[in-house]
Amino acid sequence: MKKLVSIILIGILIVACQNLNSIEPPQELKALDRLGQFIDTTFYADTAFFQIDPYINTENSAVISVGSFKNFNASVFMKFTRMPQDSGATYDSVFVILTPRFSFPETGNPINLQVSELQEEWPDSVNSLPQFHNYRAPTPFYTFTLSPDDSNLIIIPIDINVFNRWVEAGRDNFGLLISAQNNTEGFFKEFRNFYSEDPEQWPKLIYKTILDTTVEYDTTNIGIASSVYDYDLEKPENIFEMAKEKKELIISSGIASRVVVRFNALQQLPVNSLIYKADMEFDVKDQDFFDPALQNRLKNPEQPNGYYLRWVASISEDGSKIEIDSSFANNSYYSYSVYNDGEQIHFIKESDQVRFGKGYIQGFLNRTYDSVWFYLQFANEYQHLAIRRIKSFKEGGIRLRLHYYLVKNEGF
Repeated sequence: MKKLVSIILIGILIVACQNLNSIEPPQELKALDRLGQFIDTTFYADTAFFQIDPYINTENSAVISVGSFKNFNASVFMKFTRMPQDSGATYDSVFVILTPRFSFPETGNPINLQVSELQEEWPDSVNSLPQFHNYRAPTPFYTFTLSPDDSNLIIIPIDINVFNRWVEAGRDNFGLLISAQNNTEGFFKEFRNFYSEDPEQWPKLIYKTILDTTVEYDTTNIGIASSVYDYDLEKPENIFEMAKEKKELIISSGIASRVVVRFNALQQLPVNSLIYKADMEFDVKDQDFFDPALQNRLKNPEQPNGYYLRWVASISEDGSKIEIDSSFANNSYYSYSVYNDGEQIHFIKESDQVRFGKGYIQGFLNRTYDSVWFYLQFANEYQHLAIRRIKSFKEGGIRLRLHYYLVKNEGF
């Protein structure tokens, strides 16, 4: 199965080279030692670029984010779908309660948040729809200030007229929007969403019901919420253009950026090669985009360090249209996952290197595969906003290291 990708493209050219070193073979290939050489080879990518998709689907995320930093903005669309149905009742003391999870960057300045009543229908997949980006909500009914170190529950009072409209609409109410005023030195606050593990930490709607002479406090935590991530990609000083100028690559989630690389040197591998293992290495540059003296403040360490490495089945001449072999993600044997161990994104386990080498690289030599392009993306692109940098070609930032046995005669 193949998946067609056609999104914003930023291209980077990388010079190719290859190092060949004869090394001692592993024990399991010792018996073949008299038939040839065991080779340690490093290929450098000859072409690399990244693609941006600002409209990924953030529904079903266990995390919702709100905040503002360096022209990145995050807002939350939320609604509770279980409303009271007590005929003749009146309501008072209505609050939404959110459970904080994490803040980044931790040194950010306080941000001003505003809560508005939404006036139109929106789906869980709201982040995938362009019309809900840079959304202009009605006048807020509540505003408050939040600091990075605030760890207490966030309690938002809901205007009683707003709540009455929700009650009248029932599960079809439009809910609310929580957004931040633009703050270039602010931060992002993550909260537990309805889909997180502990229902006690889900967003809650608390209200007082008055029916005749009876007064009760009720709570519901049934609803939907999704984050919308905004960034002005048209500004020439945006970080993606900054990376392009430095010949760097960006891999990101929330606003997705995927890396596409080519190793044309694979076509130079002798057909009489027996692949033992292979490791694709991406050097991470943990330096801030705006202040080189700092670590990357957009990194978001809460984003898991897992990535999918997938095979590109075909690619257009300009790189704007790509067909990805989805079996790399859907088939347990061909699902290649790489991880960030601090300085590199690569196959951490040798068993995965062996599987990748014997699966794809040997498959390429055996003509099972005919492409030398690969595709790197976050395994989870929808749960967090996170931006990671990969070193430029000038620093040899992308490599394919092979260990293989070169037999003296063709065929094995």
